[in-house]
Amino acid sequence: MKDAAIIRVAAVAAIGIAAAAGVYAATRGGATDTAVTQPRAESVLSALYEARGDADALCALATSDGNCRALLQGPGDAPDAVPAVVCSAEYAGDATHAAGLIVRIHTEGTAADMEAMVLDVDGEARFMNPVYWGSAGVSEGSTATPGPIEYHYG
Repeated sequence: MKDAAIIRVAAVAAIGIAAAAGVYAATRGGATDTAVTQPRAESVLSALYEARGDADALCALATSDGNCRALLQGPGDAPDAVPAVVCSAEYAGDATHAAGLIVRIHTEGTAADMEAMVLDVDGEARFMNPVYWGSAGVSEGSTATPGPIEYHYG
């Protein structure tokens, strides 16, 4: 009987941990703490470039389909120039924000470089802002202020 009670307590604890993990993952949109490397981000950026002009294909590479479609409303057509990651910085995340990689993207013919967060979502690297030729307005070009983010060039 004592063993049965221990098993019940262990089962309840396991269910509680699984439920907490599920709520935690759900609040972060499926994002994980798996590291996104600059080469992974560059690979997805290449896929974004290939998907330009096709909203469905482009938004399939985003963390949020709805956010992607909203961001597509403003910047017009993507330029023909190939975008490039010029530097990146790891974002460690916290209890409510997933870890990821911040990348600065340069595309010839655009008004300014833009920054985007790349997250691991269910094992796939995804851009929060896949519209690399149009800034979401958070930070762009010379308006970015120096701060605690240490970028890695090269």
